[in-house]
Amino acid sequence: AVSSYELFLLCFVVPFLSMFSLALIQMFFSILISPVIALILVVVEMVVSVYSGSEIFFSNGIMIVRNSLFYSGGTDSYGMMLWSFLSCVAFMIAGNIYLSKTDLLGKRNY
Repeated sequence: AVSSYELFLLCFVVPFLSMFSLALIQMFFSILISPVIALILVVVEMVVSVYSGSEIFFSNGIMIVRNSLFYSGGTDSYGMMLWSFLSCVAFMIAGNIYLSKTDLLGKRNY
């Protein structure tokens, strides 16, 4: 039997964290490289995650059917939460460092 807490994590927290991680990754690469390349990277990650059940891909956290509660050998909810949370923190810190060193508006000090 699945507890209501674990079902809540599975249905709401893990997909939200996974989507938030993908959004942060796309935003970071949009600023760093190009919005088009960032979009292509996220789409490639989503397509690859369809064919791979690995917890490395964030899109597997969005697909509830891939979870170990429904699929033998599926992804672990707690592992996906930890991976998504750590990547969110890492990309927030990396983005903050990059943006603090970048002059976005092109202002000059005269």
